[in-house]
Amino acid sequence: MKLSRFVKATLLLAATCLLLTAQSDLGSITGFVKDPTGLVVPNATVTVKNEQTGNERRTTTNESGYYVVTNIPPGYYSVSAEAKGFKKFEAVHNKLDPSATLAVDANLAVGAATEIVEVTATAAALQTESASVQKLVTRQQIDALELNGRNPVGLASLTPGARGGSLAGLSFNFSQGPANFNGSRNPENLITYDGAPATRTRSNGTSLGAADVDSTQEVQILTASYAAEYGRTSGAQIRILTRSGGTEFHGALYEYVRNSAFNANTWTRNHTPDVPGLLPFSSAAPIRYNQFGYNAGGPFYIPNKFNKDKNKFFWYWGQEWVRYRFTDSANWIVPTLKMRQGDFSELLTNTPPNILGKVVQLKDPTTGQPIAGNLIPKSLLSQNGLGILKAYPAPDLASFINGNNNYYVTALHPQNQRKDTLAVDMNLTDKQRLQFRRNNYAFFEYQPLDGTPTETPKFFNRPNQTNSLDHVWIISPNLVNEALATVSLDDVYIPVDTAHFLDRTTVGLNYPYIFPTGKLIPNRIPTANVTGLNGLTGGPYPSHSSGPIYTLTDSFSWIKGSHTFKFGFYFERSGENDNDEINVSACPTCTNNQNGQFNFTDTRSGQPSSGNAISNVAMGLFDSYSELGQRAYTIFRGSSYEPFAQDSWKVNRRLTVNYGVRYTVIVPYKALWGNQIVFDPVLYDPSKAVTVDPKSGTISGSGDRFNGMVIPGSAFPDSGKGRFPEATAGTFDYLHRGGTYPDYYSNIRWGQWQPRLGIAYQLNDKTVIRTGAGRFFTRLGVSDSIFLGGNPPFQPTANVSFGNADNPGGTSANSLPLTVTTQSRDFKNPEAYNWNFTVEREFYLKSILSVGYVGRRGLHQQREADINQPTPAVVAANPGVNLDALRPYKGYNSIRETDNIASSRYNALQIAWNRRFTSGLLFGMAYTYSKSSDDGSNQRDIIPNTYDAHGLWAPSDFDVRHVMIVNFLYELPLFRGKTNMAGKLIGGWQVSGIFQAQSGAPGQVGRNQDYANVGQDGSMNGSAIQYWAFNGGDIKYTKQFARNGASDPSYWIAVPLGTDGKPTQFSAPASGTFVTQNIARNVFYGPGFNNWNLGLFKKFSINERIAFQFRAEAFDAFNHPNLCYVGAGGCSGNGVGVDPTNLTTFGKVTGKANDVRNLQLSLRFQF
Repeated sequence: MKLSRFVKATLLLAATCLLLTAQSDLGSITGFVKDPTGLVVPNATVTVKNEQTGNERRTTTNESGYYVVTNIPPGYYSVSAEAKGFKKFEAVHNKLDPSATLAVDANLAVGAATEIVEVTATAAALQTESASVQKLVTRQQIDALELNGRNPVGLASLTPGARGGSLAGLSFNFSQGPANFNGSRNPENLITYDGAPATRTRSNGTSLGAADVDSTQEVQILTASYAAEYGRTSGAQIRILTRSGGTEFHGALYEYVRNSAFNANTWTRNHTPDVPGLLPFSSAAPIRYNQFGYNAGGPFYIPNKFNKDKNKFFWYWGQEWVRYRFTDSANWIVPTLKMRQGDFSELLTNTPPNILGKVVQLKDPTTGQPIAGNLIPKSLLSQNGLGILKAYPAPDLASFINGNNNYYVTALHPQNQRKDTLAVDMNLTDKQRLQFRRNNYAFFEYQPLDGTPTETPKFFNRPNQTNSLDHVWIISPNLVNEALATVSLDDVYIPVDTAHFLDRTTVGLNYPYIFPTGKLIPNRIPTANVTGLNGLTGGPYPSHSSGPIYTLTDSFSWIKGSHTFKFGFYFERSGENDNDEINVSACPTCTNNQNGQFNFTDTRSGQPSSGNAISNVAMGLFDSYSELGQRAYTIFRGSSYEPFAQDSWKVNRRLTVNYGVRYTVIVPYKALWGNQIVFDPVLYDPSKAVTVDPKSGTISGSGDRFNGMVIPGSAFPDSGKGRFPEATAGTFDYLHRGGTYPDYYSNIRWGQWQPRLGIAYQLNDKTVIRTGAGRFFTRLGVSDSIFLGGNPPFQPTANVSFGNADNPGGTSANSLPLTVTTQSRDFKNPEAYNWNFTVEREFYLKSILSVGYVGRRGLHQQREADINQPTPAVVAANPGVNLDALRPYKGYNSIRETDNIASSRYNALQIAWNRRFTSGLLFGMAYTYSKSSDDGSNQRDIIPNTYDAHGLWAPSDFDVRHVMIVNFLYELPLFRGKTNMAGKLIGGWQVSGIFQAQSGAPGQVGRNQDYANVGQDGSMNGSAIQYWAFNGGDIKYTKQFARNGASDPSYWIAVPLGTDGKPTQFSAPASGTFVTQNIARNVFYGPGFNNWNLGLFKKFSINERIAFQFRAEAFDAFNHPNLCYVGAGGCSGNGVGVDPTNLTTFGKVTGKANDVRNLQLSLRFQF
């Protein structure tokens, strides 16, 4: 039934298509041919010629004098028109952008055909043929603008509606560019290289690698109302195109260098006193950065034998390397040497300051009486608790730095990168063109201080690639077919440096594992989160994953009168070979460490405690303990099918209407070996529930341990047998539930029709108005938070509450509640509606000014919840009962479920003012004034109250109201164009730059405390576990900087206090409750930032073909250290303290970002 519906939809939209697919970067040139009186000229011959390759396309005008040439590569074109009785018209140097339509009208003059009227295209060109909201970054901008790390994806920040970070920061590898476009989330955006998807198959939006900037021809950004031929995503598309060879040989050899001698020091280092014996903080940390490479391209020919006219076969090859050596540093609060022996006497005084900054009197957890002298009796000490304290690096500072940090270490951190770029273009015949592109990325680094400094180092290896093969067949001037096939590989290998891993037995750790078999590193140290200390981290590695993406696309263009029809079909097969089914950022109940994760707090939620988390460690008294069993390896694959049809209708000379529809079917990911398992509440049978001990939380009785779980499919496939023991044991066959589920879990969403409409009306030769709207869907990658292949029994997890570190599992090994993650059965695909209205006009200085409104409504956005969370009422009614005995689904700890149920709204005024390079000047300005609101901004947001999320609607985490970015290139007039010696030496200097200014992002008020006592699993935005209430009133901004840290009385926001000394505008939830109204989510805004990147360069010509170029570039040129802002290096959150119980930091900005001036010099040889 459902398959029949899909087939009918496919046949309806793509009956004339091949079973292939493509979202094309090719464009079209259209126009009218008119006589001197303005009347149209039918049957005129129009020739479009690529000025780089010499390739030509011919067509004739229709009865309305209108012509269209489709499916041609972006570049510069000459357009000629000929008709009997008229002079030949020729317009040269017309710039066709990727994925765009260029209008070139021909005005014929009476005369002989042998006479030619030549016109040179103007730099300014109105967008008259499409209502798409888009931006092109030209080759001149790519060449001239300051890219810190030479990663062209960063240029997407030049687009109105884009919100990214500071371009002062180094980004040469896996950046995704701006995280948000028009209110979209990062995973909703798509990066392509020559049509091949270059975004990871793991659902986090990161790119597969950085394109070689020398090998990048242009960057096209589509943000809203784009045509039906573009799919797969509901956000923006960043489409990067590779350079090609031409009829002449061209090449370059270059190196870019920087080191710490060129750099300014960070504000934080400048305000940290030098410590004898350590690297001085008063100077910049040592770095060396070298980026070098070469490229060449031209025609491939054999004189008088093959391609003798040099217009059939072209090639381009480029390679680039990066060698980056910088200094890692870590400053931690670690246990003192005395604490590692059970001696906490240092906490009895805070003169001199102790590591906690306060006086602490320990209590005997068994009696509640003070411990004399804070010397823990041997009878209360735990060997493994002391072992955890001893596993920390030893303190090495006589006096604290950066607060109460008593440990500091530095180490050399190397990163190496290589990029290979190959482009081949073949004009097989005058009607067929073949194009091949390959981008290869190799990235390797050693992370010496990863996890616990010096104790858990690891490597990072990313050999990724994208490949695309494009074929264009000109069946006739009015019929053109384009087929595109792509292959992308997303490989991640993370081995560890086992020779330098700390062996847990050397510090006295020997607690028994709950899962003793399958440990990749049997003697790895555990992870321990301890209030008052930095977190000890054993880490989740080694691991690896590989994500292939295969796409096929075909589009068929048919020009019929004033209509340009296009029909097409897109198919994708992708997934993840996943041996990394762990939460890298572990939550309280989901460890990423096979060897265990402990959590220690001061209060232990009312359980016996010494009153201090560190001394609880020494006694082995943990709040929770989590452990992984054997690691799973799951091969996920899913497919999508997307037919489309569209028409560009040239109603008349002034009016163009683009309309179309796309239909998307996304088949959910399945495990090819059958080793994924999901919790479905529908299957949970209370009559089969296990018995949970109300005191210990352990399981007894004969109930079903996997009650409610289902393995999709009817049985384990033959391919899975022998891969993992569960496939042949027979023990878990019943979990297939009689084959009532397909081999995937969540439902296929049918009926995903996506209408698109755009209207462009040219009021006059200088003004055009445009409006457009559409519906869009996103294909998500494999989750990097919910791991359906990483659930027990395939990857068992155990969680224990309130036990002792000497035997975390107690006597109940293998009878503990299961911790699982799951996905909603009704998992709708993220979608968005967007719309725009834009007025564009030719403006002063040969520029184009656009003023527009853009709106977006996001639906079915991903968000998580613990569906096994006990209610506060149940907990309050059962004091002293273990939480696992109070959960709705017995036998399980937390069950984190991802579901696409969040939504968002975005409205913006967007202004763009651009001038392409002409007469020595290029500039562009993009300004956005916007508001974005939602009830969940990130796919990993875990809502506090599973049963009531209605109060979460607030400004988005990325709601930045004002964003402005300016770029320019200016050729200095001094001796410009002079060919004498003075002109060669002094003339021809160019300056370029990028200026950014952004207002701040919002912050929430709350703290990492489970007020509701429900065993909170994770948080929203990675900060407050439970929100406080906002009591109303205006937030008053003083916008002062607490330069001297916690002791400084300067506040960013005013914090009025009541007579009880607590903030009056915010109040904590009462014990055993959640705040459900006036939730203090994103109620105030932190600092923004501004930045200047500047460059100075000059070309020294040897002759017409050979030249050298010198460049000097400065990132954060004026060395302006911004106050801490969201996403800034060296900062957290939005830069403002959000914990209202800590009045020394709440409402304050106590630090500055690590933005500093970086100088870079380069020398280039080019021909």
